Amino acid sequence: MTPIEIIAVIFAILILVKIIVVFIRPKAWIRFAETITRNHLIITLVYIILAIILGYYVFSVFSVVTVFVIAIFGILLMAIGLIPYFESIIKTTKKMTREKILQSFWLSLLIWLIFAIWVLYVVFS
Repeated sequence: MTPIEIIAVIFAILILVKIIVVFIRPKAWIRFAETITRNHLIITLVYIILAIILGYYVFSVFSVVTVFVIAIFGILLMAIGLIPYFESIIKTTKKMTREKILQSFWLSLLIWLIFAIWVLYVVFS
């Protein structure tokens, strides 16, 4: 198996385990989710480390344009799951000031800004 296939298998198994746990013991899954997301700094660092590791393998196989389109596909799939929560997300966001939005989302905004500029540079150069 290639590194990409190994990563795919690992995450496919994790997704199946999550779905099984959610169906069998939803409250246990919620407790687990609350525990791992309690400390924002630690979970952010874990996600950054995983993104760097996955990014290394993904960008060694695919172009930035391909990765960008695949990321958009993933976002659309996640958005489908968030549709039932759009109203509460919008209500929460409306309560936030511009400064709070920037403070909360600066890293994500920076990553997507760099990603978009990189794609435009590659496509038009």
